[in-house]
Amino acid sequence: MFRYACRVDTYSLPSNPVDATDKRPEPPSPALDYFEVEEAEALARAAAAGKHRVGERDDLERCEDEQDAELYRVLFYTGLRLGEALVLRWADVDLAARTILVRRGLSAGVESLPKGRRHRFPLAQPAVEALARQSARRDFTSADDYVFVDVVGLRLDASALRRRYKRACAAARLRHVTLHGLRHAAGSIVAAPPIRSSSATCSTTRS
Repeated sequence: MFRYACRVDTYSLPSNPVDATDKRPEPPSPALDYFEVEEAEALARAAAAGKHRVGERDDLERCEDEQDAELYRVLFYTGLRLGEALVLRWADVDLAARTILVRRGLSAGVESLPKGRRHRFPLAQPAVEALARQSARRDFTSADDYVFVDVVGLRLDASALRRRYKRACAAARLRHVTLHGLRHAAGSIVAAPPIRSSSATCSTTRS
């Protein structure tokens, strides 16, 4: 900032007042913590089964829980940021080519270009399977529809999703890893030998 202010075409400061200062020492960043495959699948199973809920579920809650499970898998196996997953549309998904095209992200509730601009994510087999199950629902599967939707086909609420995720982690007896942190294992997952996951498809109409 001060170097900018020293330029003759800005504020022409005669010298940089912080040139002689030392950099403040910063502690090393903490090691990234993320789930292993078995833990991520346990989380997804707990969510899909509604173990984080109290009492009987209705059909809409059951569909919500099964969708949450697939979203957790997609985040874990692809490395998508939550904001990128929430605005993912079916036009961005190519199951035959096993790729996702990230065209947009979500920041402060506004859709915009994602960090790093547009880029493709390769899909590990469990992510392909999770997205294939999502594509089998009865509605909201046109090119412009969101992959993960609420009961009327709108974008999911991130705050409500985080609350359900926290409860599902507790139900699965897992340590605390942030929802954003699910993506941190993706690089090693994609490079690893093929793995598979399984889940029932919710066929209840959401409209």
